[in-house]
Amino acid sequence: WSAEDMPMGKDMMYTMFSMQGKHVAGGSQFPPFMTNIPSHWNNYIAVDDVDATVARALELGGKVSMAPMDVMQAGRMADIEDSTGGHIELWQAKKQIGAEMVNTTGAMGWNELYTNDVEKSKEFYGKLLGWTFDSEDSGYTMILNKGRMNGGILQLTKEMECMQQGWLPYFSVASSEDTIKKTIELGGKVLLSRTIPQGKIALVSEPTGAVCMTI
Repeated sequence: WSAEDMPMGKDMMYTMFSMQGKHVAGGSQFPPFMTNIPSHWNNYIAVDDVDATVARALELGGKVSMAPMDVMQAGRMADIEDSTGGHIELWQAKKQIGAEMVNTTGAMGWNELYTNDVEKSKEFYGKLLGWTFDSEDSGYTMILNKGRMNGGILQLTKEMECMQQGWLPYFSVASSEDTIKKTIELGGKVLLSRTIPQGKIALVSEPTGAVCMTI
């Protein structure tokens, strides 16, 4: 990725990450009042009306972690906590639609929710966003948005000590082995590595502790 830093007010900078001239992700340091939150990735869901979606989330038992706000001319966003405690960002696009490249090597390819209550999560997101779900024999639940696979839901178990309640992005890579090696070389950590039917996955953290999955 290449990185472009953009001033966002006093002592604040937002970084746009790009690949082949297209935006693939973004990043920012925490503002001074958010000192107790560890580094992490946020997952964003596109909505037509952030304010209306936040209001509906409250009706469904969610909470508002960050009220709707305008991000200059790029769009309008909010942070909500779903009915089981998982955080998700909502994005109403204006001039910035979000990721311009997905589902290819080097870009985001999947979103996954780790939850203590799969059925409660399905009810919340189904009613909030109109998602439908397809549960597999393995216990994995596929998220469908207008009939297309959009992510997955996995029940947290005692064996999954390295995972936390919430959403996790997947980034597609050409070689899991090379990515694991590079992660360690760059000062990151490999928390989990295993082979699944879709390929080899690795849960990795970069030097400041933000965790993502590669596949």
